[in-house]
Amino acid sequence: MMVLTISKRICVRNVQFMLLMGLMWLVPLGAGAQSLPNIDVCNDCSSDLQFSQAAFSATDLFPGQSEDVYVVNVTNEQTRVFRVTLIITGSFGDTSLDVSITEISGDPAVLGDIATATTTFRNFNDALIQDIDAEDLDLSFDSALDLIDAGGSSASGLRRELQEELTDYYSDFWRSMITDVTDTIDSLLDKFLAESGLDAEYDIVVFEDGTKVRLKIEEVGRVASDPLTIIIEFDVDLESITAPGLNFVPVEPDFSRFSASDLDYDLAQELRDLAFLFGIPVVGADDVQECRSSWSCGVDRCTVTVSC
Repeated sequence: MMVLTISKRICVRNVQFMLLMGLMWLVPLGAGAQSLPNIDVCNDCSSDLQFSQAAFSATDLFPGQSEDVYVVNVTNEQTRVFRVTLIITGSFGDTSLDVSITEISGDPAVLGDIATATTTFRNFNDALIQDIDAEDLDLSFDSALDLIDAGGSSASGLRRELQEELTDYYSDFWRSMITDVTDTIDSLLDKFLAESGLDAEYDIVVFEDGTKVRLKIEEVGRVASDPLTIIIEFDVDLESITAPGLNFVPVEPDFSRFSASDLDYDLAQELRDLAFLFGIPVVGADDVQECRSSWSCGVDRCTVTVSC
């Protein structure tokens, strides 16, 4: 058991002391205490000192009061419980305030709720970190190249579609995890979302043709009218699009440094469509579905060769 005592000696005159004692009588022990336990999120806490300091900082005690604080490192799924007590010691006119911080076992029911909430929260965070197969989303397009703006394209609408589908996907996943949780666990998840936040900064969608795109997580929130719903706002990062065999993915009508090798038929077709929308002529062998192609581009055109 860890016990930490912090003492601060204060010298007070008669009037000050009487005011202090009067304040103690005016505010009964336990006044202002929350009906739910005091739970503090501290993802930076690892040492005894850090946990105990977090427990102390989470209290607002009057002399003579004590409070139990559950300090939670959500990232590491670690919870420690401390009883913080503020005590007046000494004689009249020469008084000190002692802060006692003692680690205790805590309420098993509360610890169980915290454990369930942290595990649920981490599982959701881990799901966000994983790449998403585009086939798991109900999309009207089949390549990340379709998201690139080009003359006359509908890319902006497709980007909105991807953002909305991804939001719905994770909302359904969240709903499946918390449908049967208690109100206490639900409140803890709200607290973790607000105070811990998600580790995931972006999500990656992988398409059947091998192209990938990253979507930045802009905001995460819950709907007050529907506690089972979570809303994640995404922003498509066009600069992040990659494709196998391409030295880079052109997002502007400049193919002068572009090259590609060993492309399969489907990806080559997507690339041809993109070059056409950008107004870049593509010359060379006609498409042959059983063949693979290589591309080399200059300032004003791209040349394609195939190998079968």
